[in-house]
Amino acid sequence: MKFTDNISKAGVFGLSFDEGESNLILLAIPFELTTTFREGTSLAPSKIKDISSQIDLMNNINSHAWQKGIYWDDSKEVFFQNISNSYRPSTKKIIDYLENNSILSDDLKNELKIINDVCKNVMNDIYKQVIKILKNGKIPGLIGGEHSITYGAIDAIKDFYDDFGILQIDAHHDLRKSYLGFIYSHASVMYNVINDFKEINKLIQIGVRDYSEEENNFAKKNKKISTFYNFDINSQLLNGKSFHDIANEIVNLLPENIYISFDIDGLQPYLCPNSGTPVPGGFSYEEIEYLFYLISKTNKKIIGFDLCEVSGRGQWDAIVGSRILYLLSVLALRS
Repeated sequence: MKFTDNISKAGVFGLSFDEGESNLILLAIPFELTTTFREGTSLAPSKIKDISSQIDLMNNINSHAWQKGIYWDDSKEVFFQNISNSYRPSTKKIIDYLENNSILSDDLKNELKIINDVCKNVMNDIYKQVIKILKNGKIPGLIGGEHSITYGAIDAIKDFYDDFGILQIDAHHDLRKSYLGFIYSHASVMYNVINDFKEINKLIQIGVRDYSEEENNFAKKNKKISTFYNFDINSQLLNGKSFHDIANEIVNLLPENIYISFDIDGLQPYLCPNSGTPVPGGFSYEEIEYLFYLISKTNKKIIGFDLCEVSGRGQWDAIVGSRILYLLSVLALRS
């Protein structure tokens, strides 16, 4: 194991493992193209990495898990940034137009097609990165960037695991079909993965509190989806049920192989004040830590994860994001 006193040369969490000796590979994916409200998540990966060196490594999940090696791969960071910067003006133009019109002009329809093709290519690129990690017997962890990146990761995961589930921590269902015409929209990511990948046996969504009637109906009708709505969780807490019991219900529903998709707005807004679509309510940091602690006491395996929608515009957002990333990392490595 290696530490370095030179912060400028340190890897994530102040460690200096190389790729070959690391069991967990963190991919920086600063992709931001379909966000519809506040921007800034493409700035998050580098901010999270810089701040992560301030974290002390003792924790309540597994204080030695980091010794298995964590490597930060930012080899495609500029690539994703350039795509976002190049095509973001077109997506904004489409979004602005649809605020006052129901049908796109022919010119904007052409731009929408280009955007959808670009997003498809991005998902394929993410697939290639994740598949390489899996072939090397390592665990992939993605740091976004917008939530749409989950699709590329799951596409690769399903080639290695023919039976797995997703634990989604999120304020939103993300079950909209081609939201605003964007096939790979961040608001459509779970609709896409649950429809496209039969290998998913369970999608457990927790903390959801901002959603459409269409999404609610879709979730109720799909037998693979179990949703722990924020209102229901808090109703039980206010009526005397312990969070321990609620968290155990969540854990007991999880299959043996789990991919965790963590949208930062699943937390209470004071923990992610600059995220793209913050919503009142949500989990505290302590509740997430305890949920992960309970998972760590089972034989369930974390086969990959992503952390998305952290804002890179506020230092506090990145501080919280880096600590959530560390919890995800040690939970995955203890598997």
